[in-house]
Amino acid sequence: MTAKAKTQPAPTPARVQVFAEAIQRGESQSSAYREMHPSSQKWTAETVHVKASIFSKVDKVIAKVEELRVAAANRNKTTIDTIDKMHKAAFVMAKECKQGAAMTAAANNLAKLHGLIIDRSNVALKVNELPEIEDGMSDERAAEIFGDFLKRNG
Repeated sequence: MTAKAKTQPAPTPARVQVFAEAIQRGESQSSAYREMHPSSQKWTAETVHVKASIFSKVDKVIAKVEELRVAAANRNKTTIDTIDKMHKAAFVMAKECKQGAAMTAAANNLAKLHGLIIDRSNVALKVNELPEIEDGMSDERAAEIFGDFLKRNG
């Protein structure tokens, strides 16, 4: 008895969508094919690879993958430049409204955005990196040791 021939499924809109979404998520063509055509999970890896490669070259599939790629790129157009412009506009608006606190907040956010201010609460130190301050040490000596430590560790 011969094995049943494995035919290529028709590129219906639903199948094309599932395959293209999986590709857009970063799945391999074979994984996308298995998701789109569940019965292919019983096939050999080589068969799935060949069928997935063929399916990926269908015009409707190529178009849908590109459509999803463009949509993802458009969703993620926020850049440092975009945020920079937003904070600068907020500063101007705050200045026009004579809102000193809002001006300061916008300027502060711009400085953080461009690395001019570092939030020290995000800087972690290990306990073993702290300087040794011994009991009975003079306050001046302890301050000197700790000051040297702060200079070295910013």
